[in-house]
Amino acid sequence: MPKKNSKSLYIAALALLLLGVGYLAATGVASSTVYHLQIAEALALPPAKPIPVRLAGAVKAEGISPLAEGIGVRFQIRDHEDPTKSLWAVYRGAVPDLFAPDAAVILEGSYEGPEQEFQASKLTTLCPTKYEKKLEETQQS
Repeated sequence: MPKKNSKSLYIAALALLLLGVGYLAATGVASSTVYHLQIAEALALPPAKPIPVRLAGAVKAEGISPLAEGIGVRFQIRDHEDPTKSLWAVYRGAVPDLFAPDAAVILEGSYEGPEQEFQASKLTTLCPTKYEKKLEETQQS
């Protein structure tokens, strides 16, 4: 009888281990899901609890202001495809050197809907294409 009990104990331990690994994998995938949206798509979302979102757009020249309460910036980001669509964003942290009006940026953070500011946890600036044009001109000379 001792062999039967030890075998069932190993099976139960293996089942618990597999359930635990499955649970961790499922919650890890669910919590790391980030939706990639255009500005127009984000503005069309109904107000809801904050959801993790990645937005791509360009910095509008009007309204860029440093935060009064620490390092960061408040600005508007406009849609690449429809420049009439824009939303306000707040980023708390060190602002990249290439951050400027009309700079292409990618923001990651939380968004509650069109009435709220986008709360960015990450701000990435993309390399301007003007550098690529100058590089091509230099290579042709």
